[in-house]
Amino acid sequence: MRCPSIFLLSLASFSPAFAGLPSRTTPADPPARETIAAKPLNSAAVDKLLAQLEEIDSSLKGKRSAYNASVLPKLKEAGTNDDKAFALWLDAMRDQEYEAQGRTATEFSDFRNGKAKELRGDPSFTTQLRLQCQFLALIILQADAVSDEARLELINGASTYLDDFVASAKKLAGKQDELRNSAIDSVIGKHLKLDVSARKQGGSAAYTPGSISEIYQQMILPYYREKKATANIGAAWTKRISQETDMVELTKVPEQLEKFQKERLPELKWSQAKDLFEAGQQEPASAAMMTIIKANLAHRNAAAWIAELTSLAQESGNPAAVRVPGAQGAP
Repeated sequence: MRCPSIFLLSLASFSPAFAGLPSRTTPADPPARETIAAKPLNSAAVDKLLAQLEEIDSSLKGKRSAYNASVLPKLKEAGTNDDKAFALWLDAMRDQEYEAQGRTATEFSDFRNGKAKELRGDPSFTTQLRLQCQFLALIILQADAVSDEARLELINGASTYLDDFVASAKKLAGKQDELRNSAIDSVIGKHLKLDVSARKQGGSAAYTPGSISEIYQQMILPYYREKKATANIGAAWTKRISQETDMVELTKVPEQLEKFQKERLPELKWSQAKDLFEAGQQEPASAAMMTIIKANLAHRNAAAWIAELTSLAQESGNPAAVRVPGAQGAP
């Protein structure tokens, strides 16, 4: 058996070879850090950068507008009848759901001769496609509506669309899947690249073809509010209330109609009166708002309406408090 002392001696004989290695417990020196001097933009550089960005942005907007203008006639044409709308949708499906996904021509042919043929015979589906094409044309107008002339064109187009939408509601038979979602993100919208070219930069916009409320709030009423066009505001609200009522009545569900009349209708009338108050028709509007409050003391918004009308009256320079008999303790 080898003596331990000999083993230790053999290790000691190798010690010179390891003498220069660092100890495991000794940390390595951190690498030197190079300091780079700060280089802030001076005012001249900032001005130059902003000018370049403005030029690029202007060029991009011009290209988008030109592209949108080239697509608009196709959408208007497709919005004239169900057959043309369906043909555009079928092209979009082939582009987006088959070719873009790497699926074969045979797979698309099977779809066209199967499911697509079945959908072609469904009036509710083809009516939705026609309305969707009309609305996509409105989205283009909305994206580029800057001048008064362009904004009025959008308003007229939106009003015409809503007339068609409500008149076509019977054909929809309650089926509105293609109209409940964003049209700009639909298969046709993506096929025509409108999700890039016509998405409004900044501010709010209407993208849902089946939302009467959204169309009025984003496409029609803003212009009239800016111009304080009280006659147009009142008329637009009257038509909106009528159209929303018609859509509920078409369901032929008594419970839905009753709920609409008790909850939604007073809210719509209140918003109409408030719009008119803020447009300058304070006396008749405040009288209408008082009537709404008194007739709907059990409404969930009654207390909020009282507070809102009180605030409006105080801001108008007539600080008399608004008191409604029976408001205290109303459910």
